[in-house]
Amino acid sequence: MLALEDITLQTSESDPPQQLLDGLGVRMQCGELAAVIGPSGCGKSTLLKVIAGLLEPTDGLVRWDGRDLATEGDLAPAELGYVPQFSLAHDRLTVSECVDYDARLRVAGMDETARVDRVAALLQTTGPSALADRQAQVLSGGGSTWPSRWYRPLPCCFATR
Repeated sequence: MLALEDITLQTSESDPPQQLLDGLGVRMQCGELAAVIGPSGCGKSTLLKVIAGLLEPTDGLVRWDGRDLATEGDLAPAELGYVPQFSLAHDRLTVSECVDYDARLRVAGMDETARVDRVAALLQTTGPSALADRQAQVLSGGGSTWPSRWYRPLPCCFATR
């Protein structure tokens, strides 16, 4: 479960400090899907960065499966999937190579045969197998984030607009 408890974030660079997030709280069970939506500049990406551990909140707790991530350790790479607004695909690699590259980073100890089989199954199951041999640079903006999203379905997902 993901739990945000009274999350507050303010800048220290401005005088007076600017409040970016103010007392935000949410609880999500594994398997739930949420969308973080709002106008430009309202704090969507900032919130996602706090959840991902890229920004530390001024106050409040981020808990994952009951763990306080600030004091009990960060998320393991396999526990987090974060798709930023820029492409994570390597332009000169094919879609299949991008998914394989991501698998090598995320799954320690998987032998090559199992990894190749897993990548092929993922491409077939998720539908983009027709794009597997295309270079990532020819994908659309949203499509170029697919290789990183395909490999591991997340228990809790967030989308920004």
